[in-house]
Amino acid sequence: MHDDNLSRPAAEGAPGLLLCPGFIQNRFAFEVPSHSLVRYLRELGFAVHVIELHGRHRKQLGRRGDALVDYVEHDLQPVIENLLERHPRVGYLGHSMGGLIGVALPTEVSSRLSAM
Repeated sequence: MHDDNLSRPAAEGAPGLLLCPGFIQNRFAFEVPSHSLVRYLRELGFAVHVIELHGRHRKQLGRRGDALVDYVEHDLQPVIENLLERHPRVGYLGHSMGGLIGVALPTEVSSRLSAM
């Protein structure tokens, strides 16, 4: 599904929201042909970002462990740190393994999130 509204940046100062699908999923975990969670959240004024975990592109990224902590340290934590620098508030929504990874964030990172 292609939607030009999804590629438009959110208004300056908009709160950021990071969506994390489960393992071996991508942004389409949040979209079906008739409904889009991403579009709905953007219409509410959020700057929505979707992360893909390294299992989807393992060959390009080289060898990494499969422990949950590897996804937290190498995939999620750097993205959250970047979003915290770019948005006044940042929320996190994880589905399936994406939710488990969010719960495993170190307290010094998760405590800076506005919502989880």
